[in-house]
Parts: sequence; structure tokens; C-alpha cells
Amino acid sequence: RAVIWNASSCELLREMHHPRHVTGVVVLHGGRTLATSSHAAWTLLWDVASGDRLQRLMEPPGYRMKRTIGLVGFPDGNRLVTFNEAGAVVWNLSSPDRPLLLGSLPEWTTQGVAVSSSGGAVALCGAGRVFVWDSATGAFLGMRRQSFALADGAQCHV
Repeated sequence: RAVIWNASSCELLREMHHPRHVTGVVVLHGGRTLATSSHAAWTLLWDVASGDRLQRLMEPPGYRMKRTIGLVGFPDGNRLVTFNEAGAVVWNLSSPDRPLLLGSLPEWTTQGVAVSSSGGAVALCGAGRVFVWDSATGAFLGMRRQSFALADGAQCHV
């Protein structure tokens, strides 16, 4: 389950009943939408005001995402990245039926993801390497064998 609390009063405001163990939570759309991931191949979107489930984002067919480890929101609040050991998927919430696949590297384990402050790049970190993709096109931008900072501030540490 995912729970929203009032930070000042510790009052329970909303509870979303996610059917699996929650592995990640991110707030989107200026606080109006909550995304939750789990050890399933999907991510749920929730209306923060009502607690209603809005949508289920299913991992693309044929992609190796058997479970979702976590998710990271973009600065614009309209996109998010879901990831697991095999790679990552960028979701544009305006057109969730067209996910962008990033990285599917069989001998590598994703341990973390960073999104640049401009939203223009996504870095996947793991196994002593950092892989960077263009978040709009999915074009591979390069690989580093050490901790890496993108030009506009996002950091990935290995």
C-alpha cells in the first residue's frame, strides 16, 4: 500500500491499496498524481485527491522487465522512468501507450537511475558502469566506468 500523510500533523490523508509490495513512489503533475511501482511488471498511477487508481502502465511486450525495482520522475512532472535489473522504460503520461525502451543489457545489473535536471538525459548505473541515453529519442549517448555527473546536475554513483 502507499500512504499519504500530513507532514505537519502526522494525520493520515490517503491510502492507496497497491496489490503488491511497493518498491517506489514518485509524485507527478505538480502533486496531483502519485505513481507506485512494485515487484510486478507494471506501475500504477493514482489521483492524490481521491485516492482512485487512474491507470496501470504495463511493461511493453517482449521487454525483459519481469518486475519493477523502482521509478524516478522527470522535472516536468509529466514523464517517469521505471527500471529493473535489465534496463529502463521512459513513460510520457500524455501518451502512455508508446513507452520508450532504454537499455536491455543481459550481463549487467541496474542499481540506480538518474534523470538530468533538464529531463534531456537518463543515466542507468550498475556493475561499475554508467550508461546514458537521450530521454526523448532513446539514442545511446555513452558509457563511463566511474561515477558520473550529467552536465546539468544529475548524478549516478557506481
